[in-house]
Amino acid sequence: MDIREEYIEWTKDNLGDKAGIWYSPYLEQLGHYFKIYFQKEGYKQDFFDYTNYNDFKEIYKSITGEDDKALSTILLGSSKKYPVEYRNEFGRFRYIHAEHLYDQGIWRNPRDVGGIASLGPILRSYLKFLYYKDHPELTYPKKRTKVADDSTLNCWVIQTDKEGLFVKNNFIGIPWDYLGDLSAYESRDDMQQEIKDHEKIKHNPWNSSLATWEFANEMSIGDIIYLKNGVQKIIAKGEVLSDYQYDSDGEYKHIRQVKWLVTGNWKLEWPITSKLLTNFKKYPDWVVRMEKIIAGTYNIEREQVENFREWLLSQMNDENSDMTEETVHAQVAALTDFEKDFNVKIFGEQNVESLKEIRSLVIQKNKDNQYDKHTAHIKTSFDSYINYVDTRTPIAPGNDLYSDDDFLVDVFMSLEDLTRLKSILQHKKNLIFKGAPGVGKTYVADRLAYTMMGEVDKSRIHFVQFHQSYSYEDFIEGYRPNEETKGFTLTKGPFIRFCDRARHDPERPYFFIIDEINRGNMSKIFGELMMLIEADKRDKSLNLLYSNRAFSVPSNVYIIGTMNTADRSLGALDYALRRRFSFYELKPAFNHPSFHTYVKTYENTELLVSFIEQIVRLNQSITQSLGSGFEIGHSYFTDEAISENTRERLEEILEYEIIPQLEEYWFDDEDKVGQEAAKLRGILHDSIEYTD
Repeated sequence: MDIREEYIEWTKDNLGDKAGIWYSPYLEQLGHYFKIYFQKEGYKQDFFDYTNYNDFKEIYKSITGEDDKALSTILLGSSKKYPVEYRNEFGRFRYIHAEHLYDQGIWRNPRDVGGIASLGPILRSYLKFLYYKDHPELTYPKKRTKVADDSTLNCWVIQTDKEGLFVKNNFIGIPWDYLGDLSAYESRDDMQQEIKDHEKIKHNPWNSSLATWEFANEMSIGDIIYLKNGVQKIIAKGEVLSDYQYDSDGEYKHIRQVKWLVTGNWKLEWPITSKLLTNFKKYPDWVVRMEKIIAGTYNIEREQVENFREWLLSQMNDENSDMTEETVHAQVAALTDFEKDFNVKIFGEQNVESLKEIRSLVIQKNKDNQYDKHTAHIKTSFDSYINYVDTRTPIAPGNDLYSDDDFLVDVFMSLEDLTRLKSILQHKKNLIFKGAPGVGKTYVADRLAYTMMGEVDKSRIHFVQFHQSYSYEDFIEGYRPNEETKGFTLTKGPFIRFCDRARHDPERPYFFIIDEINRGNMSKIFGELMMLIEADKRDKSLNLLYSNRAFSVPSNVYIIGTMNTADRSLGALDYALRRRFSFYELKPAFNHPSFHTYVKTYENTELLVSFIEQIVRLNQSITQSLGSGFEIGHSYFTDEAISENTRERLEEILEYEIIPQLEEYWFDDEDKVGQEAAKLRGILHDSIEYTD
């Protein structure tokens, strides 16, 4: 085993399962990086050529500026800040490396440092390894308990029971008693169909079947279990002791025995899944965070300070140049001093509106002009921190999964159509659903986003509605009244904020949905960004009109618009809009097989089918008179209330939704409206059958 392999094995046992694998490629090239990034020579290109602690210690000290006293603390596993001189010279290693990878054509965004290791932890990991390699009689005191990355270990989060029986009696359980012995089911699909039939639901019970299948078949003896109370509180951690058991006489029929290792009441930094059971193995950062919270070693304020500092280093100042270490330090110090002087909490606060309220309250209570001494720095610093919080989109573990099958259940569309839609949006980046009222344009837009994400994550979807008065200042950026200064402040619009969030999460898709997109003046609203939304212009930047900041539309942002083809008050779309979007027409789905299946689940199927048949004939008349863009859509008849009270609900839809629409269509032909209304009323009141 060579020294690189020894290093990887040691870090796996002491610093984290993937630390050595992550850091070793950097160590093999560090001497080269020092030469081309910092013009520092005299180091071996491959740091694995330093094979003993005493030699490498001098190298480490020359880079970081730390003394032997600091090293003794680091070798014991304690965290320690790097000297200011080191941070000024080498602290931006990740950002320089990202630009280098971009120049080589390896990295697609020179500002994206996700997945790039920091120089300090790389050096410290190798320093610790060599020390304990040269002193085999010693044991590294910070050996980590493996809970997240062990390939054989699952980490489950389960909702506690209301009576507290789980903790009292050392077990966990799930409902769905009517399923009987879960070990009798050969597949998850069998469980899903049984749940669907028993609960008489139309959609696929994805999460319910996932929970029952995983509880019976994928949870294993030795797995870690966290017991949650709600979405932001952990009350126990335990170890699974038994296989799945079916107790036909118990209060819980489906159970597993558990040994609770620790109980308490720990609040999480962010809300987690509301689902009953979730495997957190694929969310290792969350597991590590929960472990730290339970152990009492997690400090959200300290974490936020460091994360904010790192985020600031990736930003640009008003002159579109990189932030300096001095500027970053001044902004962090300003906020820290502000917290002390006014006894308020800024770092650790995750809500933008709460932060704004904190600032307003301090200004209102400004006694003895205390606030005035902070005004030179606090405004910029506070705005920066609010911007930082606003651009964070934490991965929400345990979101409801959403597959193509779920889409096809929710939307009356074929798999071929869905595949084509996804392909169009992937390549063009911008798509407009056009169609008559009631064809479900916005509904389809949401669910297309879900299926492309693979989960229902509403935090990555933003919805706006255009209108004739909507402007660039509303959408991109503009000056808005400021109650604090009694003047005007340059404020970012929703599209800029959304793109900033997406840019910091480049591996996941984000969806910006614009309802009634043809009601706005696109050239006026998008301004100079009209060019940047094109697929081949993504990640290319230009300066914004007011702020002059360099801005680009990330490649992971997809824009979906909807337009109502029956609105005659709107003119034709201009070429600038048409050239940048693909258009997909949604039509009424009355003849789609899945819609026929859906209708059969309703209480009075015969009446509903007769009514819809007359709607189809009405649409033929509308098409002949006005065109297909004015048809009556199917979403009028997907109201759950129809399944319970079919006749009464159809009457309401007819009188208060469909007939007013017909009156708008044929405003100059009252007889036509009256004839079509009479045919539909006749179906509901069984008075006469109309066929033409």
